[in-house]
Amino acid sequence: MFEDQINAADILFDMLSAEQLKSSNFLLVCLSLEGVAFCNHLASKLDLDYELFFSAGIMAPNNPECEIACVGESEEIVLNDALITCFGITQDFVYGQAKRVYEEKVLKQVYKYRKGNLLSFIKGRNILLVNDGCESGAKLTVAAKSMASLGAASISLACAVMPESLAISSAAFLDFIYCAKKAQKFVNTAFYYKTKLVFSEAEVLKILEESPHYLPLQKVKEQSKEQNKEQIKE
Repeated sequence: MFEDQINAADILFDMLSAEQLKSSNFLLVCLSLEGVAFCNHLASKLDLDYELFFSAGIMAPNNPECEIACVGESEEIVLNDALITCFGITQDFVYGQAKRVYEEKVLKQVYKYRKGNLLSFIKGRNILLVNDGCESGAKLTVAAKSMASLGAASISLACAVMPESLAISSAAFLDFIYCAKKAQKFVNTAFYYKTKLVFSEAEVLKILEESPHYLPLQKVKEQSKEQNKEQIKE
């Protein structure tokens, strides 16, 4: 059991080869806002930059706790065909909801945490997907599909804990999986932490703004510096 997300990141760091990741031009991609503190700490220890990938679940009608699909910011959609068939849900409903969720949730996060810019810096890069826990195959799959569609050279995963069954199935589309704890009888991510640190949206934004490794805001800061230089020249 991990003490907290920082402890989990430290343990995962010991499993990774920082020198190899750095020499191979790896970019970390955090899979959730909940995982930002974990990813930021890992990125600092590895001295690598990171991005955020935004996605949202699509829930079954009349059951807001049952996820039937997931849509990512590159508009890739992963369906849970078994549940969709079982509940008799139409494709029109799923894709209609995907469009709504994309516009109302995913794009909202893009504007808030990446100043409205869609995911970039992916083409030709080796990508390491990062999270403090992976529970859903849908979120992981839609992230991997999105990285592939954006031209990633390779796609691997580094996470603190995940179901053993998900690690096995994910091996089909990931190059490498680094996981500190693969649980046979997985409960949920929080179960494996003595203290699961919770951060507000304002606290997450503060971490990103103060981080020298969060790539989107690095670019914004550089643009601001260039504009200031131009104003001084004038």
